[in-house]
Amino acid sequence: MKDTQQLVDFAGEQFSSLGKITASWMLLGIALHADGVRFGLVANGKIHLFADPKMAKELDFLGCQALGASYDNGKSQRLTSYWNVPDSTMQTPAELLKWGQRALEFARTQQKKN
Repeated sequence: MKDTQQLVDFAGEQFSSLGKITASWMLLGIALHADGVRFGLVANGKIHLFADPKMAKELDFLGCQALGASYDNGKSQRLTSYWNVPDSTMQTPAELLKWGQRALEFARTQQKKN
């Protein structure tokens, strides 16, 4: 398994055709941005992408999970809008890029609403 910085670097390379990829620290991990639009996170040793309900259902069907957080008080929470990509896509750049494109498209629509 790659460490966090290796995953951030890998994601930057794989998603470079989406725009200028930058990363920033967040509470749950490292956010991935394309031209300033956050579309993913690197957390818990995986790449997670911003998913609309349809994409989330597809990822769920493929065995992926929503990003989760556990707290000191024993409670946990799922961020159902961020889902890890299928492990198989880590070996298939074109497939990973397709997921990334969908995540970025959704992120842009959400940004326009706000």
